[in-house]
Amino acid sequence: AMTDLHSHSHYEIYFLLSGTRNFFLNDRMYKISAPCFMVIPPYTMHKTEGFAFSRININVSAETLNPYESSVLKRLSGKIIPLPKENAEQLSVLLDNAVNICNTEDKYSPYKLGGLLSYIVLCMDKVNTETVVEPIKANTEKVSPIALKIIDYVSSHYFEEISLDMLSEKFFLSKMSLCSYFKAAMNCTIGEYILKLRLNNAKQFLSSSKKSVEEIASLCGFSSGAYMGLIFKNKIGLSPLQYRKLQTSKK
Repeated sequence: AMTDLHSHSHYEIYFLLSGTRNFFLNDRMYKISAPCFMVIPPYTMHKTEGFAFSRININVSAETLNPYESSVLKRLSGKIIPLPKENAEQLSVLLDNAVNICNTEDKYSPYKLGGLLSYIVLCMDKVNTETVVEPIKANTEKVSPIALKIIDYVSSHYFEEISLDMLSEKFFLSKMSLCSYFKAAMNCTIGEYILKLRLNNAKQFLSSSKKSVEEIASLCGFSSGAYMGLIFKNKIGLSPLQYRKLQTSKK
């Protein structure tokens, strides 16, 4: 169900085949209903929760995509797109074929999956993307309006010094109420959320830039490169430079 907030270094193409979900993507909350799909780009924070549902995910590294596939996924990134019946039926057949290939030991499976991926991306490209799912608005009963405002603020200021006292004063809430609203919406504390955002953006800088650890630490809100290194090693299991080397080796 992916109820814990997370990100990864690859694309995730999420097809919801049945049921409904609350889906948190980047710093917005969505109420989604099957059939629909979304493209979650690398290093994008997300989580999902709800009740009975079925879905199929495709996880693919950006480095394995051809130029056409890459352009389609970039264009669709961050959008939640409802599927008309005919598109849903076509994609469902293709996805079932992909699952069957994954469950069959065959030396040609990687090539078959590569061909299917290309065709799935082609089908996604043909879906009408003028209709997209909009974020949950502040007057919804599904998620507390104040929680959405807090999420939006913290997501935009995670690299600054943020304290419960400051947030309590800004949103006219007691610290207990502030934490309660946030935990109910995000399934984590405000401090945990800020740390996830800082680590996620540090991973992105390490993977896509040549900035030093000190520079990245400053940009992401860590007090120093040494402190970022300690947190990185504790949470990720690698030092920042080891993580950079690992991501570089994949390209």
